[in-house]
Amino acid sequence: MPDTDIKFIGYQEVPDGAAFPLFNMLNEHHPLYGSTITPETIVREGFLVPDHPTFGEWRQIQRAAMDLYAACKLVLSCQSMTELMKAQLVAHTAIEKVEWK
Repeated sequence: MPDTDIKFIGYQEVPDGAAFPLFNMLNEHHPLYGSTITPETIVREGFLVPDHPTFGEWRQIQRAAMDLYAACKLVLSCQSMTELMKAQLVAHTAIEKVEWK
């Protein structure tokens, strides 16, 4: 089955500091449709684990997304061209924090 039937959704962090990737089953004809599954389940069900970011990359993307969200809120609150230019710089800085693939 194609790995497009499975989508990476993030990582689950556990108290000991470890983290493991989580995926959603999107194949409507599979018994696990709609379930959140681990790489072990994916392999057991005969699928290939889709490419996904490392935990470090994911954390970096999450932080940048929060920064970008804050920058968007700032842009929407601008009341002058000077404020808008400053907000654009904040947004650009947030985007540059992530090495996009």
